Amino acid sequence: MAKQKQHEPGSRPWRDVSVFAGGPGQKWTGWASGIILVLLLGGSAFILLPKAWMSPGQAPVSKSSPQPSTKPASTTVCSNSPSNPSDLAAPSDLSWTVAYGNSWPTSESTGPLKTVDGLAQCFAHSPAGAAMAAVGATQAVRAADTVTAQKILGSRYVQNEGLVKASAGIAKTYAAQPPQSRQWARTMGFKVLSYTDVQAQILLVENWPQRGQYTGFTVTLRWVDADWKILLEPSGQLSSTPDITVDPNGFTPWEAAG
Repeated sequence: MAKQKQHEPGSRPWRDVSVFAGGPGQKWTGWASGIILVLLLGGSAFILLPKAWMSPGQAPVSKSSPQPSTKPASTTVCSNSPSNPSDLAAPSDLSWTVAYGNSWPTSESTGPLKTVDGLAQCFAHSPAGAAMAAVGATQAVRAADTVTAQKILGSRYVQNEGLVKASAGIAKTYAAQPPQSRQWARTMGFKVLSYTDVQAQILLVENWPQRGQYTGFTVTLRWVDADWKILLEPSGQLSSTPDITVDPNGFTPWEAAG
């Protein structure tokens, strides 16, 4: 179970393959047959589990594995609020959720403001709120078992063709790769690429200590039911563009250096 505590950002083992983006210099790949869930050079690619975690010959999970609902929620638990495009800074009241060695920031002021059935909900209608929603929804799926990952997809992601493909990918691999067997890069901060009242693009930045590099991958979010939800590409990928190497001074860190 995930628990919250004050925690240094992203203190967990380094891995040269991240979950939603390939390692430094690697590009997004297209969907094809196969059982991997990460964007890696060569082979097929779903979006949520790195090839390095998979062992040859692993069998897919039964088709009866849980899938997120394709029906949009009829009600929202969040209160709609005016957009605040000037809110660009990382929240000053961060704490860190830790699960299986992975971690991500949360904020009482920016989000999540509510937890419903164990799922984070309700982020500020601002660039900072979109960034918090992006890192929370991506990292939580990384550290989830199959059932929980499907619930997060159904709650925190926009219902579309890409979500169906991502869900199918998780159903094939997560049972064979429990979260305690996975390793992580460090989530370091974000950069706002674009923002409107209804859509935001956030670059999430991770650190690769053994390579001395920061890399970033793009997450698109939509303001739906008074909350930010991740919009996947029709392919099931987070983005159609490759991950990039990021200047250490070119993004907003979650926490200022002490």
